[in-house]
Amino acid sequence: MIPSPTPTPETTFFWEAATENRFLVPRCRNCGERHWYPRAICPFCMSADIVAEPSTPRGTVYSVTEMAGKEPMRAAYIILENGPTVLAPIVGQAKVAIGDPVRLVFIQTEAGPPVPAFEGIV
Repeated sequence: MIPSPTPTPETTFFWEAATENRFLVPRCRNCGERHWYPRAICPFCMSADIVAEPSTPRGTVYSVTEMAGKEPMRAAYIILENGPTVLAPIVGQAKVAIGDPVRLVFIQTEAGPPVPAFEGIV
């Protein structure tokens, strides 16, 4: 099982929404850019005027790899349909490759909120 995330002041909104299986992405009200990972300052224009918005649950694999360890895990950069690009685990039995469509799922952690992951669309 995946370790539980540790929410920070910048990510609390995200983890609270995740407990309801909602995936929120920050958007800057100043420049309009959506960004990932949640942070207090927009990485594009440095504005602190950030709002959290629901994201589409679908995306496309940009890059994928398998990480070795006690429990090997696949991970990928996913370009969300409405932006931005996120790094997340790949779950499920379907093999995914660059360019494949994927959908968002949430997976349970040891004791905290679920984390976003993606699975191939068959």
